[in-house]
Amino acid sequence: MHATEDVSSSQAEGHSAEHRGRQASRRRATRRSASPTGPPQAAPEKPVILVGILLTDDRAMLASSLAVVLDLDPELDVVAVESDPTRSSSVLAAGASIVLLDSIPLAADLHARRPDLRLVVIGPSADGDVILACIRAGAAGCIDTDVSPAALISTIKRVHSGELLFEPGPLVQLLLSAQMPVPSTARRTARLAERELQVLSAIATGMRSAEAADHLGISLSTLRTHLKNVITKLEARSKLDAVLIAIREGRIRLD
Repeated sequence: MHATEDVSSSQAEGHSAEHRGRQASRRRATRRSASPTGPPQAAPEKPVILVGILLTDDRAMLASSLAVVLDLDPELDVVAVESDPTRSSSVLAAGASIVLLDSIPLAADLHARRPDLRLVVIGPSADGDVILACIRAGAAGCIDTDVSPAALISTIKRVHSGELLFEPGPLVQLLLSAQMPVPSTARRTARLAERELQVLSAIATGMRSAEAADHLGISLSTLRTHLKNVITKLEARSKLDAVLIAIREGRIRLD
């Protein structure tokens, strides 16, 4: 999925609209199943994730290609494709709940305007500086431009479900190198149960939620409940923020 530089923004938008129309028709057809004794019956619909794509001008073809790939999945619906950063408002107006973009400053702007919006930055995902900038901008993940279609779709679904997806190796190095003095004031982590600290410790090592659940011998739903309780008790903004609080207070060690 590499971009071709000489394709205009209008062409990308036209292609995207055409693909969305075909995809919508396909969905309407597949949402009805034939009955052997009567008229077609409406089939139960799965929740559809509304995706926005906002890439810079020289990636118009990449944006259009991404739209085609994502629209092949029945659980995804690309509602806006833009290659002009000044048109970010149109992506929001289209109702996107998750946006793919290649500008960290633009990610920060969108996060400030819509804190609930899930953002995935397309960039060098193994670069620690990029990861840190993404986190500070409010993004929930970072992926390379040459990611496979299956991995891209999986990333979108996982980020939409609430996960933070960054390469664990560089992320752990960021945590290890950060200057985090232990405060002398009362520790917020004193409110946490031992199992909740174990969950945080597993997440801090870079494990995915499912891997952490297996490691601790608990179900994924139980792990998510623990994480939700931890975030509430620590008054954290996210599970990554909760990990950082626990490290600052000396309750988690990564060495």
